[in-house]
Amino acid sequence: MKLIIKLFSKQNIAITEEDIELTYEECGVKTAGQAFIQLKTEEQAKISAGSLNGYKLDKKRTFSAMTFPDYRKLLKQLEMAQEDKTPDKTDYLELNHQALETRHNQYAFQYQKKVVVNKLEGQTKILWNLTDDERKSICDDFHSDKAFTWSPKGTYLVLVKSEKVEFIGGSQMTPILTINQPKVENVIFSPCERYVLLYQPRNDKPYSVWNFMSCEKIRDFEQDLGEDSKTFKWSHDGNYIAKMSKKVIVKEGETEEEKTEVSKTFISCYELPSM
Repeated sequence: MKLIIKLFSKQNIAITEEDIELTYEECGVKTAGQAFIQLKTEEQAKISAGSLNGYKLDKKRTFSAMTFPDYRKLLKQLEMAQEDKTPDKTDYLELNHQALETRHNQYAFQYQKKVVVNKLEGQTKILWNLTDDERKSICDDFHSDKAFTWSPKGTYLVLVKSEKVEFIGGSQMTPILTINQPKVENVIFSPCERYVLLYQPRNDKPYSVWNFMSCEKIRDFEQDLGEDSKTFKWSHDGNYIAKMSKKVIVKEGETEEEKTEVSKTFISCYELPSM
């Protein structure tokens, strides 16, 4: 229970042991690996399900999370499969898209350090022609010292500030998580949105990989000559991160003049979350 409470607290959602109901096997001692968690709002449920679904606890255990409406749909699919019935396409459960659809129904633009987010509601308004009061009444204002970005699935709006990185999401576009790291130049999400790479070129170790679900740093790396913010690449599923580097190898000879230098390319690959 303590682990579950800790993971939810990283999402700025407070729960207690009373909000968690564990299921047990027939012996009544060992848990069945399943828990039901009661939250205060539907939005909290969607944020939690989207963030924790697919979260790797370790190499052998992975969380699967969903809201109660999706859980009922899943049970319906299983019942229909047992009865050998083919459900209508509109009834299929899309587990990968159960969370937030920020990029699909909202847009954002940036003017200097101001980032404006607004919902798409079937009509277009020319925001530049609005007064400040009119703009504030229909838009959410944020600030970012760098150009804002979206996470790969559009779940989070990423704002980089001088002393921290903020992640904004939800139907009301509220702060979901903050990483207190200064002088960040780039934020690169993994495709699965479970991990994030920060690039801070002024640090002794400019690259740091974070577990986005728990807001914990996993590992940091030094920067070799010629490397930049695009050095590291994520695998398509976000379970690996790798970089290509070139090193000069000196081959010894019988004399000092017979020494030769050979440039070789190396690929370093790291598996998440252990690295």
